[in-house]
Amino acid sequence: MKRVFVAINLQDKIKNKLSEFQKDIESEFEFCPIKWAKKDSFHITLLFLGSVKSEQIPEVIKIVKRIALQNPVFSMNLNKICYAPIGVIPPKMIWIKSKKNEQAVKIKKEMEKEFLNLNISSFRAENRNFIPHITLGRIKQWDWRGLDQDEKPKIENDISLNFQIKSIDVMESRLKRSGAEHTILQTCELKKKA
Repeated sequence: MKRVFVAINLQDKIKNKLSEFQKDIESEFEFCPIKWAKKDSFHITLLFLGSVKSEQIPEVIKIVKRIALQNPVFSMNLNKICYAPIGVIPPKMIWIKSKKNEQAVKIKKEMEKEFLNLNISSFRAENRNFIPHITLGRIKQWDWRGLDQDEKPKIENDISLNFQIKSIDVMESRLKRSGAEHTILQTCELKKKA
C-alpha cells in the first residue's frame, strides 16, 4: 500500500516567490506555534486518494494521464495569504490560496468520478468547494489555544502571483517524524494549446 495523491507541482521560480511570502510573514509568528512547510514541498493537492494497493497504481496513473491529455494547459492566480480552512476556528493552517479556478475544479471532478469507479477503499469524494491552495505552515493546535487573542497575528494579505500549469503529478506521500516526504510517481502532461 502507498499513500497517494494527485497534485500540481510548481516551478522553482514560483516556489522561490512563495518562500519569500513565507519569510515575510514568519516574523509576525515568532512566538506562535507554527510548523513551517519546506519550500521543496510546496504543491497544490487536487485529490487525496489515501492508501492505494500497489497493483492499483498503474490504473491510477493511466486515469490521470488520460484526464490530463483531455484538458488544456491553464493559468492560475494565487491571490491571498490567510488562515485555513476558511471559516474554521481555531485555524489549522496558513495558506496561499487561489482565485476560484474552473479548470482545476473540472479536472478534480473528472478524477473523482473515475476513482470512485476504481473502488479504492480509502478514497472518498469531497462534499465541499475545492479551493486550490498551498500550505505555508501548520498551526500546533494545543499551543495555539493557549495564546491570548492579541498574541495571534492577524493575517489576510492580498498578493498576485500568476503561473501556467502544464502538468499534474501522481504522488506518493511518506509520513516521517520530520514531516511528509513526497515523491513523484508519474508526471502527466496537460494538452498543449494549438
